[in-house]
Amino acid sequence: AAALDPTDPDILNNRGNAHNNLGDTRKALADYNASVTLRPADAAAHSNRGLAHERLGDDVAACRDYRMACDLGDCEFYESFRKEGRCPK
Repeated sequence: AAALDPTDPDILNNRGNAHNNLGDTRKALADYNASVTLRPADAAAHSNRGLAHERLGDDVAACRDYRMACDLGDCEFYESFRKEGRCPK
C-alpha cells in the first residue's frame, strides 16, 4: 500500500506499527516521521513515534512526542510517562 501511495499518512503510520511490532524500531521511526510530516496534527502518529523513541532509549524525544499527542487530545502516554518521572512537567 505504501508503494502505491507513499504520501498517505495513515498507511505510513500503520506500516510503522508493523515495523515496531516486529522489533524494527528504526524503520518504524522513519515511517512515523514521514506520517507526522504529512499530518502534523495526528495525535496517534505522535504517540506512536514517542513509543519508538522510548524503545530506542531517547526519553527526551519520547516526552516531546507524548506531550504533542497530549496537546492534540491523547494524553494517555504522556501522563504515564510523566508519572514515571521520565518526562518533566
